[in-house]
Amino acid sequence: MKITTHFLLTFITGGLWPFYLVAKSVVRKKRYYHRSITLEQIDYMTGEEFEIFLEALFSTFGYKVHRTQSTGDYGADLIIENSNTRIAVQAKRYSNNVGVSSVQEVVAAKNYYSCDEAMVVSNNYYTPAAKKLASSNNVLLLDRDWLINELFS
Repeated sequence: MKITTHFLLTFITGGLWPFYLVAKSVVRKKRYYHRSITLEQIDYMTGEEFEIFLEALFSTFGYKVHRTQSTGDYGADLIIENSNTRIAVQAKRYSNNVGVSSVQEVVAAKNYYSCDEAMVVSNNYYTPAAKKLASSNNVLLLDRDWLINELFS
């Protein structure tokens, strides 16, 4: 069964739990099924589905992942941790370039959640102003090219 069928079943059932299982399965097997999910599918995800997808992706990298509450998250959608680093992650599934406000939010979240680092992950690219602010605040920006590399290489 191809991933597109799984996604259809997820959207038909209307729940995020099936989507989480599919995303986790796809990411875990990315080396073998690297073309199972497309950028187009990521582009059509909701913001919450993108967060769930990133949760699964970061867990395959060995991070312990905690999703923050959906409202009042203080600028972080995920908190990821390994043995020596705690990172605040802002997930932005956007149809346009990501602006400076996302960097501002994750900088605030880094302090609020007592994190060592901060990053913004998007399915798109960043504005020059966002890049400049991220650079001056040591915020890592992961963009569409990073997703392509992680999923299809």
